[in-house]
Amino acid sequence: MRQPLICDFTTGNCLITFLQDPPDLDQPDNFFIIDTDYDNYLTVYSCVEYLGGLLNFQGLWIMSKEPTIDSAIVKSQQDKFAENVPSYWQWFWTK
Repeated sequence: MRQPLICDFTTGNCLITFLQDPPDLDQPDNFFIIDTDYDNYLTVYSCVEYLGGLLNFQGLWIMSKEPTIDSAIVKSQQDKFAENVPSYWQWFWTK
């Protein structure tokens, strides 16, 4: 199976294909790198449409190399995300 992640690292826009062999590369980017410090964390946003755009799944991940992440990093990423993707429902934030 081919690699399921293709990224343009100059823009942070990526395409992820899961469970597709061969992967469908003729779809729009669906995974976006919002921020990283290259050492401790990576923040990504994903939006995948279903049923021709009738439904969509949005997700935000703040990933860390360590099992826990500093709360200041989480807060700064939440703020950055709210600024860059204001339509995202912020009541999804959990503590």
